[in-house]
Amino acid sequence: MDPIDDFAQPTARRPALAAKLFCLGVWIFSGTLLAFSAVCYAGRFDACAVVTLFPPWCWAAIGLLLAWLGVSRPRYLPSILLTVAWLAFLVLASDSPESFVRALLPGPERGANLRVVSLNCAGNSAAARSVAALDPDVVLIQESPWADTLTALAAEMYGSSANLVRGVDASIFARGNVTAVDVPPEFRANFVHARIKQDGQTIHAISLRLYPCPIRLDLWSRDCWRYYAWNRETRRRQLSKIANYAKSLPADEPLILGGDFNCPPRDAVLELLEPRLTDAFSVAGRGWGATIIEFCGWPLIRIDQIWTSPQLHATNAYARRADSSDHHMAVADFSLGGRQD
Repeated sequence: MDPIDDFAQPTARRPALAAKLFCLGVWIFSGTLLAFSAVCYAGRFDACAVVTLFPPWCWAAIGLLLAWLGVSRPRYLPSILLTVAWLAFLVLASDSPESFVRALLPGPERGANLRVVSLNCAGNSAAARSVAALDPDVVLIQESPWADTLTALAAEMYGSSANLVRGVDASIFARGNVTAVDVPPEFRANFVHARIKQDGQTIHAISLRLYPCPIRLDLWSRDCWRYYAWNRETRRRQLSKIANYAKSLPADEPLILGGDFNCPPRDAVLELLEPRLTDAFSVAGRGWGATIIEFCGWPLIRIDQIWTSPQLHATNAYARRADSSDHHMAVADFSLGGRQD
C-alpha cells in the first residue's frame, strides 16, 4: 500500500466531517432557538420581555435561515421538520394571523357602524389632520399637538370645538355631545376620559399612552434583559390603575379604551384588560396591522390598539399611514349590537 495514499485519505475526510458538524450545529441551534422562543411566547414571562417585544417572525426568520444553512443533498429531513415546526410556531404565536385571510375577502360595508381612529400624532398638526379622511365618529389622540390645532379640527369635522376633550398628553374628539370626565390627578399624565352621547347612546372613551419602550439590541447584556423586564413592569403598574378605573364605570354603557400601549399585542400586560375588554384587531383585523418602527416601508409592531366592552362588536379593523407621524393609525368599526360569538 502506498503510504502517500494512506496519508491523503484522512485529510480528504476532514472537509466532509467539518460539513457534517456544521450541519448538526446549525440544526441544534435552530431547534434550541425554537424551543426557547416557544416557551417565551407561551409564558410571556417578564424575564423574557426582550424576546416577546419582537414579532415572532423575527425569530422564525433566524431559525429558518439556520435550518436551511444545514441542508445537504442526502439530508433534507431535519431542515424540513424544523421548517414545519417554525411555521407552526408562527401560526400559534403571531398576532391574529387570520387577519391575512380576511384581507383576501371582500371588506364589510361600514354602514351605520361606529368608526374609531387612534393615532399618536408625535405632536404634529399634520398628523392630527390625517384622521379626517377616514370620517371617524370617535378620535383618540396621543402626544397631542397644540390645543388650537385640535380645537379647529374638531370644529371642522363636527361643527363645534366643544366636541374636544384635551388632556396632558392624550385627547379625544368625537361626533355628538362630548363631555370631559374628571379623572384623579395621578392618572392625568397617562389618559383622558370623555363621555360621548350619540343618537341617544352614551359611550365612554379613554385615550391613553403608556410608558415608552426604547429599543435596545445588546441582547448579550444581562442589563438589557433586566431593562426590558423593568420597562414592562412600569407599564403594568400604569395599566393596572387604568383597568381598575375602567371597572368603576357603568357596566351597561359601552366603553372604548385605546391608544398607544407601547407594547406588542398579546403582551402579558394586556391581560389586565381581559376578559371585560377585547382587542378589535384580534376580532376583525384585516391585513398587516402593525403601526410603528418601519422597515422598508412596513411597520413592524402593533402597539396602537383599540379595546372595547361587550356592547361594541368589531366588524372591521386595520392600520393606515398617517402624515408626519412615526405611527400609523389604528382604525376600527363597531356595531352597537354586542359581540357575535
